Amino acid sequence: MFSYLHRLRTISVLGAATLVGGLLGGGGYAYAQSGFTGNPWVFRATNQSAEGLRIQSTGGPNGQLFIVYDHLNQPIFAVNKAGGAGVFGDNFNVHQGNDILHPWVRISVTDPQPADCVTTGQLVIGGSTGSGGRIWRCVVGQGWTSVV
Repeated sequence: MFSYLHRLRTISVLGAATLVGGLLGGGGYAYAQSGFTGNPWVFRATNQSAEGLRIQSTGGPNGQLFIVYDHLNQPIFAVNKAGGAGVFGDNFNVHQGNDILHPWVRISVTDPQPADCVTTGQLVIGGSTGSGGRIWRCVVGQGWTSVV
């Protein structure tokens, strides 16, 4: 009799814990999931109306809230604790639609290349020190023209 009651109580406690965990855990938080891709840094939202990934900090000694480093331990992207974002040594791209290879707007430290002009209206802002920094607009068939 004792073992039957003991098993019944254990099952009840586990069932209640599962129910409470499901109710509390389904509240819209993101969680790391390694089973989906084998990568523990893949985040999936459990509630589409809630925030997905939230990083909140006072920032480190360099004032950055969030820093992404490359494989050489060089910073490539950062978000400052007071706002603003930075890209280091590369382009900052804004893409339109599903084309992830040809940005609609690019802020760059290099001049645009002819092969990058694939859609009329694309913009490149910046450029090399040799060109003095400009704004270029792509016109298919004509290439990049300096706007400013």
